[in-house]
Amino acid sequence: MLNLFKHQNDFDIEMRNCIQQQLTMFDDVIFTYALINKNNPNLFYILSNRIDWFESDYQINNRHRTDPVIITGTSGKSDFYWDQTAMSLSLGDVNIFKSARDYGVMQGHTFTLHDELNNVAMLTLIRKTGEIYEFRQTIERNQNNFKKILRDCHEKNMRMRGVECDVIYPGCRRYQIYQTADAKIVRPIMDNEIIAPIDTLAEIVRKRASNSPSGFDNIAS
Repeated sequence: MLNLFKHQNDFDIEMRNCIQQQLTMFDDVIFTYALINKNNPNLFYILSNRIDWFESDYQINNRHRTDPVIITGTSGKSDFYWDQTAMSLSLGDVNIFKSARDYGVMQGHTFTLHDELNNVAMLTLIRKTGEIYEFRQTIERNQNNFKKILRDCHEKNMRMRGVECDVIYPGCRRYQIYQTADAKIVRPIMDNEIIAPIDTLAEIVRKRASNSPSGFDNIAS
């Protein structure tokens, strides 16, 4: 499992090229392909053409642990637009946008899929040039293409790493697996339930200092 989340130069270059070559509908766009394990969100991999942010500061400092975009993606949403305002009511730390702004990461659209190894794969497209309405129109016109790009690239990533893994399509029931000394316990995950380890939850609570604890009722640890 750890091999899926390890940066390997040859794989990274091939995956970047695979995604970039399929985004011909955009003149210029920042993209990321991210992979996170739902049962252990500390297992995380992100690839981008904005390496100085996503593959450096972002990953080194484990920003995915409190990034509201990543958290929203793992909650079950398969297709959503985001910016700082849209994410202000989401679980996570919106202060990440202050740091991301220095790298031109302010508005984007994320597509997600789940696989049978309890991973969530995400393709995020981030506006780099042009007007926001043009960006959103391009997303709307090409939604099915973007979903196919994510599926094809995720399956390619799995194959290159020697992993056999099928995509789970929307509507399939998700499960969380607990491994104890005596048994393996499988528990259904409710719709829109977010899986987060205790230390991640503590980090989110500490950063947001929320006054409404009920806002965290849908988190399982």
